Amino acid sequence: MTNNNTQNHLTQNHLTQNHMAENHLTEKEAGHLADNLWLYRLRYRKTREAMAKGICAFDDYRDYEYGTLVPPPERLAQFAERLHVSVATLSDPPDYARLLKNYRIRKVTELYCLLPKKRQRNAILNLLRDLVTG
Repeated sequence: MTNNNTQNHLTQNHLTQNHMAENHLTEKEAGHLADNLWLYRLRYRKTREAMAKGICAFDDYRDYEYGTLVPPPERLAQFAERLHVSVATLSDPPDYARLLKNYRIRKVTELYCLLPKKRQRNAILNLLRDLVTG
């Protein structure tokens, strides 16, 4: 890691720890929150833009989903409402099994993983992005 990368990582880690303390979340709960924001967003077929709209900046929402920031309690409550779940549910362990029970998701994941070349996998990701963004 370069000196700048190390400093950025340390600063980002410090920010995340400060946000966790402010929200009374453990590190594990904060990790669950990031995963659940992503899982529930997918379940309700919402884009990151739709999740952020009227609540926060897109970049902030993306950082919440990536786990590099933890939303303040009022935003967390707004996200929970938008996703039709409780705040407590968002900090519970994520239910990946439910996602994988969906045949289409399993099949797309399987076929994607079977592609032998990175170029092919990137082409599929780009195609899917284009289809979603219209």
